[in-house]
Amino acid sequence: MLWSFHRKFMAHNFVLLLIPPDVEKHHLSEYCQELLLPLWSEYDFPPLTYPCDCNGLGECIKYANTNTKHFHQYWRSYKVIASEYRPDWSEYIGDWENALLSYSKNINTADPSCDRCNGSGYFTSTCYPQNMYDYWHGHKGEDLGKIAELKEELNTHERPKGIQLHVFRLIPPLQKPFMFYHVVTSDGLPYNRWEYSSAEKWFEAWQVLVEQWQNSRVVRCLVHQ
Repeated sequence: MLWSFHRKFMAHNFVLLLIPPDVEKHHLSEYCQELLLPLWSEYDFPPLTYPCDCNGLGECIKYANTNTKHFHQYWRSYKVIASEYRPDWSEYIGDWENALLSYSKNINTADPSCDRCNGSGYFTSTCYPQNMYDYWHGHKGEDLGKIAELKEELNTHERPKGIQLHVFRLIPPLQKPFMFYHVVTSDGLPYNRWEYSSAEKWFEAWQVLVEQWQNSRVVRCLVHQ
């Protein structure tokens, strides 16, 4: 669905949610659900117009996410506005949609024979086209405690023919190390391992998140991609 969130393979992976420390335990499940919902392929937003895959969809989304705010940050900030003051979603997301469509006009690679858009270069959808996964197992997940309590492990393994495999894992207190491929911060911004060229780069990105969200709690959820 996240951040180039095209699924690389069908599998179960961990997503880590960074939760503010003041979220009460009895609200934790609801809070996690709100962070996860926009990343789910079945979650519907009000309809928006998108460039088709044949018309540079991925490039356009990246441009809009970089030059305004990420789509999911818009959704997160929209949801925390009190309902009586909340504007129409299409108005709220307008800058993002304008950036998306203006960039598509610049590249204009529409395929006249495309079955999806019938050659127009655009389609209307109620889903964010780069959603990250199909579903998650439960809403609450597993509370791993404070982010500062998670130890980091970056190892290099020798493979046949001189190939080196670099593996980045986290070690929760009193638990086994685990690998993870997605992070969602409490402001709604998703991070995807496959946006980084190596395990080392993913490790560096995690270190930056630890610094930025040093007071957060970490909830681990299992998702299907």
